[in-house]
Amino acid sequence: MYWLKAKNKKIASFIVILGLIGSIGAMSTLKRSSEDTEASTQNRMIFWKAGINMAVRNPLFGVGYEGYIPNLLRYANGNVGTDGTKMTIHSTWLLALAETGFVGFFLYMAIITCPYPFVVILPSSFQRILLELTFRTISSHF
Repeated sequence: MYWLKAKNKKIASFIVILGLIGSIGAMSTLKRSSEDTEASTQNRMIFWKAGINMAVRNPLFGVGYEGYIPNLLRYANGNVGTDGTKMTIHSTWLLALAETGFVGFFLYMAIITCPYPFVVILPSSFQRILLELTFRTISSHF
C-alpha cells in the first residue's frame, strides 16, 4: 500500500525490499525444533483442560479473578507439563470461563456480541469497519 502511494518509487521499492530481507532474516533466527513445538502443544492442551475442569467444577463463579495459576496444579491433576505453573492458559475465552465460571463467561460474551444488532442502523461504511474490527478482535483472542 505504501509503495502505491509513494512519489519516489525507487526509494519505496528499496524500503519494501529491505523490509522483506529483514523479515526473512528475523524469521530464520526464530526456528523451533519439533520437540519444542510438540512440548508447547502438549502444555497448551494441559492448560486448556485444566481451565475447562475449573469451569466444570466451579460452574457459577469459577475460581475467581487471577485464580487460574494458583489452582492450576489441582485442576491439572498435578501434571503441568514442562512449563510448570509459570504459564497461563493462552486463551482469553477459556481464561474467562475458568476464572469467572459460566455466569461471567456469558457476560463476557455479551459484552462482545451485544453491539451487533445495532449494526443494521449504521451506514454501510461503518458496518464494514465494525465487522472487520470484530473479526480481528475475536481472532486475536485465540
